[in-house]
Amino acid sequence: MGSQPGQLIYQTHGRKLMGGWAELPQHLRDYVTRSFPEYQHAPTEWPAGQGNATSWRYFKQLVDSGQYKPSCP
Repeated sequence: MGSQPGQLIYQTHGRKLMGGWAELPQHLRDYVTRSFPEYQHAPTEWPAGQGNATSWRYFKQLVDSGQYKPSCP
């Protein structure tokens, strides 16, 4: 939100796909394969120095390092 006043509400849900990758809808598999192929398989080990990184902690790392540049007007 940049310098704009306000608040953020974050809500999500998820579920385990018992059939794994094959259970995802085809359009999602196509998108992942094309855009983020590293996410087709679960990692076999933790990336060095990340430990148990939550999505919020990872996002903060991106912001702090300058890798995330907000594009909201």
